[in-house]
Amino acid sequence: MFRYLLRRLRGLIPLVTIAFVVIGTAQPANAEEGHSATLSQVSCVAGKGTVTVTLTAGATDGEFSILVDNASYGDDVIIPVTAGQSKPVVVSNLNDGTHRIEVVANEVTVLNEPNLVVSCTYTNPAGLIEDLCDGMVGVTASNMPFRDRLNGLQPVTFVVTFVSNVVGGVQKLDSFTLPNSTDGDTTFRTFQLDGPGVVSLTVEGENITPPLDYRHTCIVVEDVVNHPHGNTPKPPVTTLPNTGMSLNKWLGLIGLASLLVGGVMVQTGRGKLFKARA
Repeated sequence: MFRYLLRRLRGLIPLVTIAFVVIGTAQPANAEEGHSATLSQVSCVAGKGTVTVTLTAGATDGEFSILVDNASYGDDVIIPVTAGQSKPVVVSNLNDGTHRIEVVANEVTVLNEPNLVVSCTYTNPAGLIEDLCDGMVGVTASNMPFRDRLNGLQPVTFVVTFVSNVVGGVQKLDSFTLPNSTDGDTTFRTFQLDGPGVVSLTVEGENITPPLDYRHTCIVVEDVVNHPHGNTPKPPVTTLPNTGMSLNKWLGLIGLASLLVGGVMVQTGRGKLFKARA
């Protein structure tokens, strides 16, 4: 009985081996035909994404289809490619976001990219708020394109606001969009304030530069050269924001190289007197 079973098993081993080899080597028809597809990197054209899909036929002619986000792309649902030849197909007008690109050749998928990221539009807001003295502030705002991405810049709306320390409440001083046909991508604007308060420059409610806490008029530092008695001061040489300190007096000493005025160090030069007035 044992020898009989052994002979039966020996007869089955070749069958099992044959079955294993057939199953293990079974592959799609396109693997033998050699059809393939490649995908280029994303480039940006006028704020939209563009990629090139290169279709390559193997040993036989291929019939390719390109699907973008599970839908056929282009007017030609079937794109024929001669055996041994390649054909580039430009896929364009892709919006920002994640896209799926699939290529099918002779009903077999030869390329599947489920996460093609397109990021071709952007904004670049920046700004500065300056104390120009005597109740005047200057606001610089810009939305400039990057040097390596001249296309795709989207307009930005800037808002200038003022919160008075006396009256309270938010007062909109100005609102403008950059770039525009008049200013281009950069603008400088001035505003006259009616008292102390906080000036802000925002985009979509977010500060793009630190707010300016405007409190006082400015100090003018004058160069007198010699002793103040009987001498006429020269034109002002330095203008600084006034921090609130009363400075209607002489603040210079002969031989000093610098002078602390309202908490700010001012270079004076050796052998000169300086006067600071509010």
